[in-house]
Amino acid sequence: LDFVLVIPETFDSDVLRSGQHKIELYLNDAGLNKVMGRVSDIIDEYTDAFQQTAFAQLNLDETQQEALLKPIKIEKQNVADDREVWGERLGGMLPYFIFILCLQGAMAPAADLGAGEKERGTL
Repeated sequence: LDFVLVIPETFDSDVLRSGQHKIELYLNDAGLNKVMGRVSDIIDEYTDAFQQTAFAQLNLDETQQEALLKPIKIEKQNVADDREVWGERLGGMLPYFIFILCLQGAMAPAADLGAGEKERGTL
């Protein structure tokens, strides 16, 4: 048994009359599973259908529907120039490249030191 979905007896497609429904999902969430995602996808389809039915009953056009579903919309405007953006990105990666180069520079002497000690029999 992967999961149990409990749908209330008051479940009705007319959300204007019945209001919001609470559907309970019982599952063992200890392991890696995708039950919640799969159930959410199915519920989202029903949610969209119920919303469209309610909007049709209220005689709302698409702009009014969008305003009800997302009353506040953020539009992002970047005021930084390209030089600043690329400087931020490259400046964040540069220390990692320097660290890798430092480790790479230390590898050759370390290998030579180990080989020399082994050749002399002191290792």
